Amino acid sequence: MRDKLRIIVGGLVGQYPLGGVAWDYFHYLLALSELGHDVYYHEDTWTWPHHPVSNYPVDDPSYTLDFFKTFFARHAPQLANKWCYVLLHDKHFGMSREAFSDVAKSADVYLNVSGACFLPDDLNPNARRVFLDSDPGYNQVVLATKPEWSQHVDRWEDQVRRGHDVHLTYAENIGQPDCLVPTCDIDWVTTRPVVSLPAWETSRRTDPPPTAPFTTVMTWNYFKGPVVWDGVEYFQKTVEFDKVRQLPSKTKASIELAVGSDRYDDDTFRDGGWRYVRGLPVSVTPDGYRDYITCRPRTYRQPPSRKVSSSYRSLPTASSMLALVLLG
Repeated sequence: MRDKLRIIVGGLVGQYPLGGVAWDYFHYLLALSELGHDVYYHEDTWTWPHHPVSNYPVDDPSYTLDFFKTFFARHAPQLANKWCYVLLHDKHFGMSREAFSDVAKSADVYLNVSGACFLPDDLNPNARRVFLDSDPGYNQVVLATKPEWSQHVDRWEDQVRRGHDVHLTYAENIGQPDCLVPTCDIDWVTTRPVVSLPAWETSRRTDPPPTAPFTTVMTWNYFKGPVVWDGVEYFQKTVEFDKVRQLPSKTKASIELAVGSDRYDDDTFRDGGWRYVRGLPVSVTPDGYRDYITCRPRTYRQPPSRKVSSSYRSLPTASSMLALVLLG
C-alpha cells in the first residue's frame, strides 16, 4: 500500500443535510484525511436534495451547499475546496466539473458509502471501487427484490453488482446459517463503522450532568415502501417500538428519545413514560447533534433485528478498513 492514496468518498449528506447524516458519512472523509491521504467528497445521487426545515425535496440546493461549507469550515478546513456536489447528474457545485474530473481520472479508491452515489463517468479504470453497505438487511432485500417504489433501482442494482470490485458490509453474520439476510451472490467482506475523534474531543473530556438521561436520536419511519423477503415483511420502529414501550417503567434511569418525524401520536411515548423531544431541533446541524448526544452519559441507537443482520460492534481504524479494500 502506498503511503498516500487519492481517495474519493461518496455519500448522501447533500441529499439529507442533517447532523447525524453528516457524521455518518464524513467520519470516513475525516479519518482518511487524518491518515494523510488525498481525500475528496463526491455526491451524485440523481435525486433532489431534501430540505430539513420544510421537510420536502427542493430544486434549489442552496441549503445543502451552505451545509457543506459550514461543516468543512468548522471541522475540516483542509477539505473546504475538495468536495463536489452534483445535482441530478448535471450541475456541479463546490469543485467544477473539470476540476473533479481530473481528480476522478487519477483516483486510487472510490469508497461508495451506503452505495448512495453513481460512480463518476470518468473514474480511473484502475481505481478500486468499493461498495460499503451501511444498512445491512435493507440493502440486500432491495437488491434481491428491486421493489417498484425504490427510485433508480435497476440502475443502482446493476452498478452495485458490476460496478464495484469490493463489497463491504456491517452485517458481521451475513452468509451464516442463522442469518436470513440474502447474500445476493455477492462475496461480502465484513467491516465496522469508522469514527474520527478530533471533532468530538471536547465533548469526550466534559462530564455530562448527573441527571442527564440515556438518549437516542431516531427516525420514526423512513422506508418508502414495504421491505419483504421470503414472504416476511420487515417493519420499522413504528412496529418494533411496541417491544420496548414499557421500558421506562422498569428502570429508575431517565430515558429520552429525539424523534425525527412528525408522523406519530404523542401518546405513543407518553403512555410508556418516555421523555421525548422533536428530533429536528437537536439534529439539524452537526454541532447540535454532537452536543445533544454527548451531554448524556451514554447514547444508544435502535438495534437491528436479529433476523436480518448481526450487531454492530467495536470501531476499527480507517487504516484497517483500507487494508480490507486494497488487500482483501
